[in-house]
Amino acid sequence: MSRHDHLSSASWSLAKELSKNHLVYYVDNPLTIKDYILKGKNPFIKKRLNSKLSGAIYESLRTNLKIIYTWPTIPINWLKYGSLYRYFLKLNDTILYRAVIKVLKNDNVREFILFNSFNPFYGDTLQLKANPTLTIYQCRDNLKAAAYVYKHGPELEKEKAQKADFVFATSVKLVELLRPYSKAIYYLPNAVDFEMFNLAATQNHKKPTDFQGNDRKIIGYIGQIDDRIDTEIVEFLLYDLKNLKVIFIGPAAISLDRLKNYSNFMHIDFTPYESLPAYLSFFDLAIIPFVKNEFTKYIYPLKINEYLSAGKPVVSTTFSDDIHDFKGIISLADDKETFRSSVLENLSTDSEEKRAKRIDFARKNSWTQRCNTLLELIEKHLPSE
Repeated sequence: MSRHDHLSSASWSLAKELSKNHLVYYVDNPLTIKDYILKGKNPFIKKRLNSKLSGAIYESLRTNLKIIYTWPTIPINWLKYGSLYRYFLKLNDTILYRAVIKVLKNDNVREFILFNSFNPFYGDTLQLKANPTLTIYQCRDNLKAAAYVYKHGPELEKEKAQKADFVFATSVKLVELLRPYSKAIYYLPNAVDFEMFNLAATQNHKKPTDFQGNDRKIIGYIGQIDDRIDTEIVEFLLYDLKNLKVIFIGPAAISLDRLKNYSNFMHIDFTPYESLPAYLSFFDLAIIPFVKNEFTKYIYPLKINEYLSAGKPVVSTTFSDDIHDFKGIISLADDKETFRSSVLENLSTDSEEKRAKRIDFARKNSWTQRCNTLLELIEKHLPSE
């Protein structure tokens, strides 16, 4: 699963929602030995290392939500797919299995549902040896087009879909992609922690230190900054709209040097997840400037409902079929000129009525609603007594 303590993720959001009425163990995405060596000073990695040194396997964030950290795994993505890769894959999976089983035994948990949220590299040993009551697999992106995992991910995901009692995917295209490998697959799109992100619209927040001294309107983006971003569109905005400030919040996996040459661009690498509503409250407009390619056309963006929960106007590229479901609520643009004009139009025509409409739309796409649907599917697939 995704890391639980940086930005937002579908798996972490589901875990928090489910923990309101169920005991949830969230297995934090295993880090490799290489991660600890090269990124040991990163606060997220340092926290995990300290927990291992103290002998702790998990921490409790609330009564029903516990985070399980595994011991470091072996970096194997560089290996070709074959018997050697499968050997070390099983070894890594055993590391995860032992951490999970240790916690479950310690807490005297004898029955559980195994929910694999988009991590096909783990879980087989747990499914085989621990005999979960039900196994669920969630697909969130097209692994065939993902730069880091395309070598092994797609084949392993097929196996996960075949072994799961049921599968759900976050976009219509992903449902089509996995339908040949599962007899029970459902469409369940991403949603939003509405109560949290709506605070951007309902509470008065102190201006973040990063924003101090800025008197220009803010065009903002929150999320992973990677090769999904159409930097040509962003640079066009920076060049043509010098009276506006473009602010990106999130870890960058691509170079932002060209964008940083513009005085009206700002990148904030890290901010605590809980502080995001405060930052979002000072956005005048939010953007999703994704490129249109084989990866993005399978995406239902998590951030869209976060922006709308805050009542912010949104301008997005037409990168996927799912984004068209928001037509009439957000502005869609096919090219950089239309993107720019949509930004200007939304800034000049925003109103309380439009903000209320966006918030109402997001409220209907909360994680509470999604979890209710998920629980209905679980009930449907539970084995008969």
